Formats: sequence, structure tokens, C-alpha cells
Amino acid sequence: MNFKEKLETLNQLQGYEVEIELISWEKYLLENKPGKQWSLRVVQNHLWFNNETTEKIDIKQFCEFYDEWEKDKETHPTIWFLDRFNREWWIIKKVIKKIPFTKSEGTWNDFIIIDFFDWRLKDIELTSTIIQKMCDRNFWIWSDWIVIIQNWINHRFAYRMYNPDWSEAEMCGNWIRCYMKYLLHKGYLREDKTFVETKKWVLHLSLVWDLVEVDMWKPILQDEIIPVVKGKRTVKSVDREFSFTPVSMWNPHSITFLDEELSNFDLNKYWKPIESNISIFPKKVNVEFVNVNSKNDITMRVFERWAWETLACWTWACASVVAWILDWYLDKDNKTTVHLKWWDLVISWAGWVDDSVIMRWPAEICFEGMYFIK
Repeated sequence: MNFKEKLETLNQLQGYEVEIELISWEKYLLENKPGKQWSLRVVQNHLWFNNETTEKIDIKQFCEFYDEWEKDKETHPTIWFLDRFNREWWIIKKVIKKIPFTKSEGTWNDFIIIDFFDWRLKDIELTSTIIQKMCDRNFWIWSDWIVIIQNWINHRFAYRMYNPDWSEAEMCGNWIRCYMKYLLHKGYLREDKTFVETKKWVLHLSLVWDLVEVDMWKPILQDEIIPVVKGKRTVKSVDREFSFTPVSMWNPHSITFLDEELSNFDLNKYWKPIESNISIFPKKVNVEFVNVNSKNDITMRVFERWAWETLACWTWACASVVAWILDWYLDKDNKTTVHLKWWDLVISWAGWVDDSVIMRWPAEICFEGMYFIK
């Protein structure tokens, strides 16, 4: 077994590919003149000189040296210099070639989770190229977002969420549920409650049976904050006028309760003029049309601001239940089943402006794997 093969068996190096180069003493001195970042003076403080063994490199001593070196965070380069017989220098460079990941799914949004608690990833540099390849739906893992789990301030769990183009995303309700399931799956949580820091607020999460319950904070009902023209509650679209209830779940919503069946209503004809009516909704608006099945059961279709119909979304479902209660059709504190195009959500709200909206819905850990960098 050669030196490289021995290195690859070490626990300290699992997840790396080791590149080895043998250079002369003269070349080393030439490339590491005093004053450079890794000058001879600095490197000598972290060198292991082996003058007693006939082995080229003693693996046991190398491990001891590595463990001691790891404690020194200020002068720990990714390239190791080891002195040898005949004034030779071995340059050994760690190169990460595989990234452990977890795939998670929540109401047809899927996520690639990269856990930076994993020591193997401490030297990795994620790039837009790597992210785009990992998210590619034709050739690679297939995902809507990349999420990096981190330990931020005061040892609290947090995350950074990125779109496939490497731009940072602020928030996703579907991801929040997957986040809770992931922490439980990895054994990071000792109980079935936690909270998560997002860029806008802190959300509290808990596991109820097999469902993730999310405290969605209180709804915004003031017209000027939603925003909607003060007191305006009707909007014209094409050849009809619709009554609506405005609600914000940190994004604006227009909820219209229909008497006619959604299946017989021409949604595509009417939603866009409402969404883009900036004379009533200065920042445009998410448009919801709702059928009432019973006091605690509604069906809805959702059209997203700046986009098109969305199959499922947590804020729209929450906003519709709030509107349903505000219009005094629903008993407060009761749980409401919201039927979306493909899924059902369970939402509750106590009916007071300072009360949070509570959402329950499952999330799944799909599989784990390794992504190989080429």
C-alpha cells in the first residue's frame, strides 16, 4: 500500500481526494520566501520532521501531527508540508470530491440539504456552477433550492437558502417543515419543538403526531400595510365586479368567496386584471378564489403575484382562513381544512389580531447520497 492509499483510509481524510507532489528543497525555498503568506518561518512552526524511521511517511505520527494542527485555526492551510529524507518535501493537498447531501420534499417543493455541521465540508467552496449542476432536473439531483444548515449565533440552528442561480432566497413555508423533519432525522433535536431564524423573523416549529406545526405569526389587517387602498373592498375584472377581503401574511392577498363552483368558473379570465390592478393594490396582489364546503372546510385556487397559478402555498391558505373568520363564517379556534389543487392543509386562527395563524402539514426526507464533483 503506497502513501496515498494509506492516507485515503484515514478517518480524518474521508470525503477528500489527496493530491501528492514531491518537490525539492530548493524549489520549496524559492516558492516560500520570507514575507509570503506561508513563509518558511510560519510553516516550520507546523512541520513534522521524521529522521528516525525508514518509512517515507509514518502514518501514526502523521495522524498525531494532523490532530494537533487542526486545533490551530489561524494558520491551518489546505496544503500540508512534510519534511523528508534527502531534503525532499511532500506537498499534500486535500481536495473535496464528494459532498454528502439529503433530499427532502414538502408539497412538491424539493430541497437539497447540505449540512455544514459535517466536518468534511469545512474546506469546501460552493460555487454557482456546483449549485446549478446539483439542482439540474435533467442530469443531476433535481431540486428547487439548495439549503445549507448552519449553527449561527448562540449555538442556535439556522439556515441559508439559495436558488439554483446562487441568489439567496429569504423564506419558504414548505422548506420550514422540511427543516424541522431534517433536524429530527439527524438527531439534532432532543425534543419535538424548536425555532428557526429567517431573514425576516423567527418561526416556532413543533411536531404533532407526524405533522409539522408552524407558528406563522399574526396576520396583517391594516390596509396601509397590506397594502390596499383604504376601505376598498371591491375590484372590477373584465366584465364582473368581485368583493374581496384583503389580508397580508407578510405578502398581500385578495380573497374572494364565490357562490359558483370553482370547476365552472373561468379563473384564467379574471385573475390577472385583479393581480395587476395597482390602483387598488399598489404592490400588486396574490389572488385567491374560494368555495365554502362547510364551516371548517374550504376549497381554493391560488394565483401568484408576478407569476401564475400555484399548486400549493402556506401563506395563501393561511390568508384565506383568516378572511373566512373575519367575515364571520367560521367559528374561531376551530381547525379548518383547506383543499388546494393537489393537497389539503390544516389551518387555525383564534380570531384576534394579535394571535398567530397555525399551520399543520407533513414533510418528508426522501433519500441521502453523495454528489461527486467533477
